Amino acid sequence: MSLRKKYFRCARKRIRVFTRVGFYDQLTGSITYFNKNTYDLLQPVPISNTTGHKYVYQNAGEMQNSGIELQFDYTILNYEDYSLSFGFNLATLRNRVTKLQHEKKTGSVFAVEEEWTRTDEGHTLNEWYLYPSAGVAPTTGLPLWYTDASRTQTTTDFTETQRIWMGASAIPTLTGGFNLHADWKGVYMDVNAVWFAEHKIMNSYSGDFYSDDARRLQSGRGVDGMYGKTWQGMGDNKAQFPILSTDNSHTGGIASASDQYLRRGDFIRLRDLTLGYNFSKSLLTRLHFTGTIAVYAQVTNLFTYKFDKKLNYAPEIPEYGLWEFRNPAMRTFSIGCSVNF
Repeated sequence: MSLRKKYFRCARKRIRVFTRVGFYDQLTGSITYFNKNTYDLLQPVPISNTTGHKYVYQNAGEMQNSGIELQFDYTILNYEDYSLSFGFNLATLRNRVTKLQHEKKTGSVFAVEEEWTRTDEGHTLNEWYLYPSAGVAPTTGLPLWYTDASRTQTTTDFTETQRIWMGASAIPTLTGGFNLHADWKGVYMDVNAVWFAEHKIMNSYSGDFYSDDARRLQSGRGVDGMYGKTWQGMGDNKAQFPILSTDNSHTGGIASASDQYLRRGDFIRLRDLTLGYNFSKSLLTRLHFTGTIAVYAQVTNLFTYKFDKKLNYAPEIPEYGLWEFRNPAMRTFSIGCSVNF
């Protein structure tokens, strides 16, 4: 059976933007509110197995993105031989799925559920949907699970827990940055930093790295962060990992999809640091040169601060939030000369 092309249309958007700009002698800035509604998003909708397919994509989804963007630039000093300026920007984002396809007879929503995430009406796109971990039972060393979203009752039986909404996705709801420029008699410095906050990320291989299968440790496949942190005996209430087994039977394979490995993705990065020198006009005039010459040295990705102490991989990952052995942003050093005629 061929799937008819009538199901597919391009997503349509409606955008409403309101901007207010204020100016002062030394301060310039803007405040922008945006509200974007996106329609006809492609969604996998289940169909009868007699067709030979499990689902078909239809233009059924709707989503809203709204937020505020702030940007300010302030000239602190501005004299002939020296100057100093500072810039700052901040953006908020509220993402919500407002509509999905419904089952015609029952009216139930066809939510899109993946191994770690779920997309449903009233929630963020690809919001984390995981098993709630309660740590390790101090008396038995078995993994503890919360039974439901209330997080009041615990159990060591993984069949009695269920996946729940985590209230966050890999989409940062706060982003921003700042820049600083200073110069004195031709010597200048530029600093540029960015930051992302209020989102969660995950290593999809953590369930394998930190498995309670003792055979992994015996074969040298365990990670350093696990040694000495497994359950040691009765009353051990500081254990980060459960008692080891030989068949991974304690977790039933659900550990990799638990919030035990969900991490804050918040970070700030010093993206660029530049030091340079602009040759003076008087010197260039004596050399009978009418243009400009500047030399500089630059470092990119000099420093990254991660707010989650347990995060042991690079925080800049794709929008779906999984690390998957991605290399961190490279730190580079460069020197150059800029000549304008």
